[in-house]
Amino acid sequence: MKRLLVLFISALFSAVLLCGWKTENTIALSEALKTGKVNAKLTGLGGHSGKCVSMTIENKSGKSTSFLLRAGEIMNSEDEGEQDLLVVHDQNIPLAAGQKKNVQLEGFCCQLHNASPGSGSGFKLGKQASDNLKKLCVWLKGKPIPYEVLQEAVWCLSDGNSPSNISVAEDSPQAEPVKQLRKRVCDLTKQADTWYSTPQQRILNEERQIESNPVEVFGDIEYTIKNTSSILGEVRNERNEVVIKMGEAQPLPAGTFTYFFHIKVLGYPKGHYHVLIKSGTEQIMDKEFVI
Repeated sequence: MKRLLVLFISALFSAVLLCGWKTENTIALSEALKTGKVNAKLTGLGGHSGKCVSMTIENKSGKSTSFLLRAGEIMNSEDEGEQDLLVVHDQNIPLAAGQKKNVQLEGFCCQLHNASPGSGSGFKLGKQASDNLKKLCVWLKGKPIPYEVLQEAVWCLSDGNSPSNISVAEDSPQAEPVKQLRKRVCDLTKQADTWYSTPQQRILNEERQIESNPVEVFGDIEYTIKNTSSILGEVRNERNEVVIKMGEAQPLPAGTFTYFFHIKVLGYPKGHYHVLIKSGTEQIMDKEFVI
């Protein structure tokens, strides 16, 4: 009899614990705002990617609740001249009944033609991202992509930027995930990938417009020589002027070769450039890149 009583109490205790666990709900933050289960104020911290929004939030639901800011939602700027922010990753904000606190939210600008949000800028929830941006968010789940690369990927989808901007150093631990990200972005946008990468230096001007400044260009170039030849490489601009001579002429045997092309371009005029491989007056290869 005592044994049965102990088993009954244990089962009852487990049931209470289980019920207690189920009392914590998860509700989409945007829906909770509509139904008055939460009060929240979203304010820009002055950045355009990463933890760039501060939110003061208060749980009005009357019970312990986890409020979910869902990937694929937009934090819509109250200033039409400033960029909206895409929520790339799900973000949970658990609150006890009646609890009020301040949290920082992650977001990524998705209107490069607009100004970067300023410190104190207001945001609202309720707007959904485009289908392609939502698909990007789904694909990104659990993948170790640096913030600055995520931002470039978002701008490729939202503003038609070149996939060449999605890059990290060749020896980076994130090189393979970033390569996969670039392929996914090209698949979504139907853009042809480029043979080269163009890491960007992003600068805010006085109007808080985000300026792009290519830092370098790198990528593998493959070319074939039919006969033993003296080979010379050079880079020419849109006016067909030689801007870089790639060393002295070198004799090479017939065959197929891969050359890792890498130049610093910060400060170069923007435009189309060509990498040329020549044997005397004969042009063997012409590869274009854009900065």
